[in-house]
Amino acid sequence: MVDAIFRMRFIVPQLWIGLDAVGANFELNWDGSLVRVNLPSDAESFSDLPENYPQNPLPSLVGSGPVFADPDRDERTAALVLFEVTVETTTAFPMPKPDDLTDELRTIADNDINATRPIAEAVAGLFLRHLRAAAPAQSWLGLSTHAPAQYGIAQLEYRETGERILGYGPAQSVTMRSSRIRLDVGSIESIMDDVSARQEPSIADSLLADAWHLSVTSP
Repeated sequence: MVDAIFRMRFIVPQLWIGLDAVGANFELNWDGSLVRVNLPSDAESFSDLPENYPQNPLPSLVGSGPVFADPDRDERTAALVLFEVTVETTTAFPMPKPDDLTDELRTIADNDINATRPIAEAVAGLFLRHLRAAAPAQSWLGLSTHAPAQYGIAQLEYRETGERILGYGPAQSVTMRSSRIRLDVGSIESIMDDVSARQEPSIADSLLADAWHLSVTSP
């Protein structure tokens, strides 16, 4: 077996932190796996993306918004954009990395990723929920049920060298909907008649539309 590590980076919507937290890292045991949560030490720590990657690069840290100094505090504040979670593991994937990725080798790497990725996601989600609960005045952080989004490539790599074994970008999904939900010109003309008459939609129709919206957008 070869020592390996699974590395995954997450986006947080500009969590304000003190400069003493910049570059901090935290170690924990999660069901027997050694996990680390790493905060960036500068604006580029976790920002690198593969060439031609279909995602705009983000800074790891930015300056916070305007801050005033309270009597017992100073105004030196940074905004966290990206953080990283790593999970140590072992793999039967050979080292050095073979030139050809056979189906058998891909299955080995996929199994290792499938075992470690849920750990990274669970730790990141719980970490973010605690951050939101600890800083309720940072209302822009979103709802407690919102999971942090993946940034860049989540990858399994050799622990000794950092070379990528196999990695995946964020999952992609496409929603197909019926053309029956569209509004034709006749429907829009009817709507315009109501607008002209200053007639509000019925409460029942509005509540139904709200229910549809919440059923789709709520996590």
